[in-house]
Amino acid sequence: MGKIHDILRLIRVKQWYKGIVVFAGLFFGGKIFQPSNYPPILLGFLVICLVSSVNYIINDLIDLEKDKHHKEKCLRPIASGAISKKLSITLGVFLFFLAFFLSTFVMNFLVPSTYVLRFNVFVIAVFVTGSLYNFGLKRIAFVDIVTLSVIYIWRTMAGCYLLNIEFSPWLHLMIFQIAMFLSIGKRKADKEFCGEDAVKHKEIYKKYTDEVIRSSQNLITVSLFMTYSLYCVLGEITGFAGPELSNNRGFMLFSIPVMMYIIMRFLYLANTKPHIARSPERAVTDKPLVIAGLVLAVLIFIGNYWKIEWFI
Repeated sequence: MGKIHDILRLIRVKQWYKGIVVFAGLFFGGKIFQPSNYPPILLGFLVICLVSSVNYIINDLIDLEKDKHHKEKCLRPIASGAISKKLSITLGVFLFFLAFFLSTFVMNFLVPSTYVLRFNVFVIAVFVTGSLYNFGLKRIAFVDIVTLSVIYIWRTMAGCYLLNIEFSPWLHLMIFQIAMFLSIGKRKADKEFCGEDAVKHKEIYKKYTDEVIRSSQNLITVSLFMTYSLYCVLGEITGFAGPELSNNRGFMLFSIPVMMYIIMRFLYLANTKPHIARSPERAVTDKPLVIAGLVLAVLIFIGNYWKIEWFI
């Protein structure tokens, strides 16, 4: 059981939640009440997660020596010696070909081959972009967080093309900005956690000064809020609104204050509880944030799926 636990830590199952954006097209595209969409999108989610796990293994192999001297990352399976380099490489190769088998052969039984082809283009994009990050881009300040954020767009588009859903550019932009928002917060928290050793672990932290991080955080926070507000006010760009959507723009306005609260609450948590910024999945332990998230989800659901004549 101990070895299985180490393998699960190696492939970072706890971070598979990042692949949830694969379902964005399903929800915002008005397709959640079509049962036939769920087998392919669930399989697509698994494929994206497996490919991401391969990138995590590559990252841990490349950073092995540095991780050994990091007060937290030294506990990672490869750095701690719990899993050998040979086993890690073998597991990475196995997961890569498993993802390829599922996304190519199994997926063809669920959706048309043209959808499979387009889906695989973005699966490859996730792997290639992640590899570019691992092998060099993570050493270039600002390019590193932009690269990580672009991967979220690839994941979203993979889900959309798998189900042949047209997805609003507003939402693509918003997902990119959310990823930037989280990445900047993580950089800030990592610097505080590592203290004087931050630069020793990542040289690019020289360029992530407190002032630069603060300015970047302000910029992306305003951009994120404005993008969401414009989406609520202006609606889908012409040609991107599916017939299943009710398009209640008036009702969607009620979600804007909730989104503002969520952004401000996360900023507060990132500054007072850095461990949440370093591991955003821990945000589910904050009740006010969880409640606000549920309220936002309900408002968006009603706004998109429930036709309310007096709000149109």
